[in-house]
Amino acid sequence: CFVIALNLLAPRCAGWRIRRRCRWPFGSFRKQLFDCRLIDRLFDAFIGGGDRDWHREWKVAVDSIVKESKERDAKIDSSRVTGTEPSLPIERFVGTYRHKMYGEFTLASEDGKPVLHQGPAFVGDLEHWHFDTYRIIWRDRSLGRDFVTFRLDPKGEPSGAAFGLEGEVVYTRSGP
Repeated sequence: CFVIALNLLAPRCAGWRIRRRCRWPFGSFRKQLFDCRLIDRLFDAFIGGGDRDWHREWKVAVDSIVKESKERDAKIDSSRVTGTEPSLPIERFVGTYRHKMYGEFTLASEDGKPVLHQGPAFVGDLEHWHFDTYRIIWRDRSLGRDFVTFRLDPKGEPSGAAFGLEGEVVYTRSGP
């Protein structure tokens, strides 16, 4: 996989391309951050923009993002209801789930543990969070963490799954 950044400076009719090898799907956050700092510095050098300290400015921005992320994680952790159990054993939720726009994901059991697959890049291990909600720990750590809540139909059978703590994206179960 290669990441190619094409940067154009229209008034000067100039531009450049930065190409680097990366891991699928996006490479590491550090490499992406380096690309941004490098691009900003190249623009400054080309147009005579001065000696702006892009490294410091990006560090301040990233530190702010990290702080907000830690606060959000603490809020999520405090909302967890401990001592709950899922409505059904996780093996009953194994199957394929579809969404009109996002395609499908499958929940499988690997070595007795639930694993969610959404294409080759998004593979995550599930751990019970509370009720019928599971936290997804993506194997590519740069993807962070997510949540999936399984839904039951009136007969108590698995009927769908919703991603996110607010159930923002709802998938319909299409089969075991």
